Amino acid sequence: MKICEIFKSLQGEGPNQGLPTIFLRLQGCNLTCKWCDTKYAQGDSDDSFECIPEEVANKIAEITAFPKRVCITGGEPGVQIQSLHILVDLLVDMGYDVSIETNGSFSNSYMPQCPLIIDYKLPSSGMQDSFDDSNFVDVGENDWLKMVIATKNDLNYIILNDIIGRAQVKYKNRIILSIIDKTHIEGSDNISLKELAEWVMNHGFDVRIQKQLHKLIWSDERGK
Repeated sequence: MKICEIFKSLQGEGPNQGLPTIFLRLQGCNLTCKWCDTKYAQGDSDDSFECIPEEVANKIAEITAFPKRVCITGGEPGVQIQSLHILVDLLVDMGYDVSIETNGSFSNSYMPQCPLIIDYKLPSSGMQDSFDDSNFVDVGENDWLKMVIATKNDLNYIILNDIIGRAQVKYKNRIILSIIDKTHIEGSDNISLKELAEWVMNHGFDVRIQKQLHKLIWSDERGK
């Protein structure tokens, strides 16, 4: 497996926001989002290293006196799918609660059977055509759909394509709208957290809104 970094922190977003978590960031991604804040994990990097899944599990186990909660992120975990399945099975057998953050371009049926936090990319990302629509149907009871919001155009796109309505059929209220850290985007169309909150309330959407907690605490410090 190509590993970008292993570190412990607080979960910054998603359903486990605020919980102490061990992060495994895999190297490599099949998308190039405009506002990506982990570009160092997109392609090859001198900082990355390779391990077999058993070695990765052992490195995670070296982090002791810490909750046994692991989030596998990237990059994009789906690009290393065979090793990913092996690693998730190992970690679950070792007693870890495992979740995966994935960019939505791979079918959920392709991913390991653990909670998935699946991104639906909006226009500000430049990757709005990447979502695998089967992920509106093949949904586990602990899977969540997340949309990163940057602009008013993103909100218009959500309405125009009835994304929340389509998602609620299977995800119910397991839908997150996460406002992006403004240091990663440019333009006057950016929206505030207050504007997002008012938009959600005005439409009566049964969704959760978030701001990235790790950005509030550590800004762009890597490994946090």
